[in-house]
Amino acid sequence: MSEEKDEWLTTAQAAKLLGRPAGTLCDWRSRGLGPPFYKLGKVRYLRSDVITFRASARVEPAKSAA
Repeated sequence: MSEEKDEWLTTAQAAKLLGRPAGTLCDWRSRGLGPPFYKLGKVRYLRSDVITFRASARVEPAKSAA
């Protein structure tokens, strides 16, 4: 998704997309964790970055050797 067509999200909107409280994103930012963000006067996230971050958290269970 190109940045021109991407959507800027507030912390609250990004948190909702991730199913986390907004405070969690604030904590992650202070610890250098979480999705990439921009300081544009206020903190903003690109929707595509949040979706990519969410997808990167996917864990595939090991397949049993049955």
